[in-house]
Amino acid sequence: MKTDTGLLMNIIVGIIGALIGNFIFDALIGSSAGGSIIGQLIVAVIGACILIWIVRMVRGRA
Repeated sequence: MKTDTGLLMNIIVGIIGALIGNFIFDALIGSSAGGSIIGQLIVAVIGACILIWIVRMVRGRA
């Protein structure tokens, strides 16, 4: 999503994004990707994208 952050910030965004993604999928579907590694990776990426989108909405496009 074209963010210019360092490695540590990318790791933090990934971890928090995974938590957000799991929470959203659990609330909507009732489970989060069935526990498979590929499914959890997809959920984590979606959660990280949502987190980046929310941060950009709050901070602006700068």
